[in-house]
Amino acid sequence: EYIDTKSIMNSIQTALVKSRKVKFARSNDEMQAGVDELHLLNLSVAPPCQGQGHARYMLDALCELARQRCAAQLWLEVRISNTRARELYERYGFCNVGVRRAYYPAHGRQREDAVVMSLQMAKATHGPG
Repeated sequence: EYIDTKSIMNSIQTALVKSRKVKFARSNDEMQAGVDELHLLNLSVAPPCQGQGHARYMLDALCELARQRCAAQLWLEVRISNTRARELYERYGFCNVGVRRAYYPAHGRQREDAVVMSLQMAKATHGPG
């Protein structure tokens, strides 16, 4: 089952734009529901707006949705080269649980590994300050 969180994230995006905190924030935010887990497929913030807490704000909203769905875990993959995102997820409480070799397409015919991360919802009381 796919949960379309587009309306939730669109509301967040609209609020951010209306408050003039960002010029553009984008999220492609479908989440895949398993028995008791959610899988975040994509979350992004426009480069000029990064570092202002918008990704954390979206993660807070996604965690709230996960709690409402009684999910025990939130899963994601992130490019191994995306250290900024990996650090954000680690600060938020996600743990590295593995690597998917050659998961993402890269330049030319190259492939890039993905770091698999998981957040135990029982430990996710709130996003970091």
